[in-house]
Amino acid sequence: MAFNQRLKPAQKSITATAFGAVAAGTTAATGASNSVKMADIADGTQLIALATMVVNTTSLTVTPKWQGSLDGSTWVDIFSLNSAANVATAAGTGSNVTTTRALLLPKCAFRHVRCVFVTGGATAHATNDTYALSYNWLAPEF
Repeated sequence: MAFNQRLKPAQKSITATAFGAVAAGTTAATGASNSVKMADIADGTQLIALATMVVNTTSLTVTPKWQGSLDGSTWVDIFSLNSAANVATAAGTGSNVTTTRALLLPKCAFRHVRCVFVTGGATAHATNDTYALSYNWLAPEF
């Protein structure tokens, strides 16, 4: 199978979704449809999550991060090789601030992985604080 046939851009995606009323430390985008089976990804291929956050609320921050699971139900955070902490990449200013990050999945041994968003701060605006997500990878040849 040719490269273009195996490339899976936006194979799984979550359209713009409001954070709604949240408390600090709330994890969003955690539905079962958000995970990717590692068996669907060619060996040696980089999995990328394209995370877009629009934040308006001044007291809200958003941190995207990878999580892994062996059974698809119990999730643990995945850190880079140097164990660096995930940092907030979007913060509200009272006006819409759009941040898009391409997050590379570190090498890991999980059956399922997903990208989630963790909020910091207080209640989010009902419609102006949103996230969107898509995954991109190369499918196995056979």
